[in-house]
Amino acid sequence: MHGNSNRLQLQRVNLLIFCLSQLSLAGGQEALAVEIDPGAFPRKQSTVEYVLERGQGPVDGKAWSVTVTHPGGELPVQVSRRRGADERTLSVARWIEPSMQPGVSRRATLKWSGAASTTPAFTVEERDGGSELSRDGRCVWRHVTAFEPDGDFESTYKTFHHLYGPGGDVLLTKGVGGKYSHHRGLFVGWKRTRVGETNYNFWHWGGGEQRDGQRAAREPAHAEMGPVHATVRSAVDWLRVGGSAVVSDERTLTTWNVGPDEHLIDFEVELKAGADPVRLGGDPAHAGVHLRFAQEVADGNSCRYVLPKSANDEGGDNWTEAGWVAALVEIEGKPFTVLFLDGPDNGVDVTWNTRAYGRFGAFFELALEAEQQRRLRYRMWIGSGHEDDRKVLTARWTDYVEPVVVRGVQ
Repeated sequence: MHGNSNRLQLQRVNLLIFCLSQLSLAGGQEALAVEIDPGAFPRKQSTVEYVLERGQGPVDGKAWSVTVTHPGGELPVQVSRRRGADERTLSVARWIEPSMQPGVSRRATLKWSGAASTTPAFTVEERDGGSELSRDGRCVWRHVTAFEPDGDFESTYKTFHHLYGPGGDVLLTKGVGGKYSHHRGLFVGWKRTRVGETNYNFWHWGGGEQRDGQRAAREPAHAEMGPVHATVRSAVDWLRVGGSAVVSDERTLTTWNVGPDEHLIDFEVELKAGADPVRLGGDPAHAGVHLRFAQEVADGNSCRYVLPKSANDEGGDNWTEAGWVAALVEIEGKPFTVLFLDGPDNGVDVTWNTRAYGRFGAFFELALEAEQQRRLRYRMWIGSGHEDDRKVLTARWTDYVEPVVVRGVQ
């Protein structure tokens, strides 16, 4: 009964956040003409963003239903707040364009009228040891946040996200146990996290007295649920023995309301050094941002990878000069593709590591001055079936790094 009460309260908070997110700056007009330009590329289930200027958008103090109307139909719009490159808070309108032909722009109208009545497509619920996001009642991901430094430390020293296949009935990732227990879901860590003359291991558990671990806040730092996307941000401390943090990060997952046979997740990690400079290092198989599939993939050593033609084989399952890697697996008798896209403005030299047992990810080294922050962005597309056509995969990469452009028109 207590759990149901907490869940209902959290859903009410999410709905309130969604309604408040529809509010922009005072004095707004009720309609705005825009041009949607796909550029030279075909678009499918493309995420679209338009930064609203002062005086544009819904008026403060009221909740609004926001839509974009064009010859392709009427689509729901979600107005959100995000930080710009200069750290200013921006008000942005976001929606999903189902399909656009290359070179064919559309004139459209953003409208906001009446009380917001659209029910968010997403819900986030507290679970034992974490939280779980669902879309239309189907699981998308589960954040595992349990941390017991004085108890079951080996099972809880690393926070991670489990990912589900489209439909929400197949868990794609491995947690504790199996081949290399420290590989868990979608995770972040460096084997050599150097602070001064001391090295901390946030990839493995060092064993013995080296009980370095990652502690995530049990409650999300931010959660926004709406008809277009769900954005959930969590705070994580990287703790050395004794409990003080040498690094902290914020992990933000923005999950888009795309087709029923796919998930689309933008994953952002903002790293921050503590009171001392930090150097993150290691090697491509033991550091960076990685994903580990379910144990049955390792049992059959059956993960297959597709990379762009530009990729350089560096040996040892390492690859450079690649903006993406696609992993093809079969879990519980069903085929899936996970496409891992590197952010276009991360500014680091990435080496991908791809193991047949089902662990792959992006390695890079990074130096942070004391208190310095660094933001890194990635995208994951999860599809039902095996997609190994490089043209199709490259189109998804292009859609991410060269997004649809929206301009205001008179």
